[in-house]
Amino acid sequence: PATACPTGWNCGDVGDSITVGNQSLSGTTWTFQGAGRGIGNAGLTDQFHYVWTTTTGSTTLSTHLTAQSDTNAGATAGVMMRADTSANAPYYGAFLTPGNGIEVMSRTTKGVPAETQATISSGAAPAYLRITRSGTTFSAYTSTNGTKWTPVIGATQAIPLLKGTILDGEAVSSAAPSDPV
Repeated sequence: PATACPTGWNCGDVGDSITVGNQSLSGTTWTFQGAGRGIGNAGLTDQFHYVWTTTTGSTTLSTHLTAQSDTNAGATAGVMMRADTSANAPYYGAFLTPGNGIEVMSRTTKGVPAETQATISSGAAPAYLRITRSGTTFSAYTSTNGTKWTPVIGATQAIPLLKGTILDGEAVSSAAPSDPV
């Protein structure tokens, strides 16, 4: 079983992964483990480990990924804003993958396949990723230093179903159901 989630956070697996994900927080550094088929590219449902809070209105979510295990070319680690924790919920996220670099992905309607909005094939850990929400419009950014942010071309998208209170946090999947990353 996973360790307890730190106060003020929610932690858990989304989807029905064979291996339970986990997280730990030491100071300001998170360490995540997640298994599952993946996020978005696994068909109509996701399987991953998620650590989140709730948010309303315009917001920015950033991360500095210092390392990522290469369990599978499609393994994902990054930031996600999501309607809920159901395995087929609408979402918007920016992820680092060992095989494809940085991918910006979304699902606009519950139960439909996810779509890749943009890919930066040169991305690798360490990497800085950021997503923003303004109303129901979402955008993704990258940075080499965590200070100056560059928009990901073609990644801005309106998702009308992501309105009101949504979840925002860190997501990780090994894209190999029984192998945690």
